[in-house]
Amino acid sequence: MIPKLISHRGNVSVRNVELENSPDYILAALRVCDMVEVDAWVVRGSQLFFGHDGPQFACGFRFLHDYARRLLVHAKNVSMLDYVLGHMDLHGFWHEGDQYAITSHGYIVTLPNNPLTGRSICMNPYAYSFDEVMRCYGVCCDNVLGLKHGFEEVEGV
Repeated sequence: MIPKLISHRGNVSVRNVELENSPDYILAALRVCDMVEVDAWVVRGSQLFFGHDGPQFACGFRFLHDYARRLLVHAKNVSMLDYVLGHMDLHGFWHEGDQYAITSHGYIVTLPNNPLTGRSICMNPYAYSFDEVMRCYGVCCDNVLGLKHGFEEVEGV
């Protein structure tokens, strides 16, 4: 079975720093992959923003809940983590340089060069053999279209 293909911040074939984490970019990625990993912040107690290094793109909480089954929320501050953990429909995690992070749905976000399991969300599939990646729950990267093509060739799809 092919692992879930998870776009990293909305990137599907190449990294685009200017657009990644923007709501429109995320929606475009959802048309071609299973999920999108997004970096999210709660600011001033009640405003949601997407952005990697800081709050960048304002977005309503409704967006998170409308696409909850297809977003992997990387909480970037404790207010966002608290929000994710308080809403069981959301799937999220927190990490800061850890080798592993456990998601709110019980999966293992696995940073590069650490052993993988069937519950792993592999954050850099290019650091592993194809067979190791195929056993994961999901793979997250900036080129999910390239991975999808490779998986389909092997599966004969």
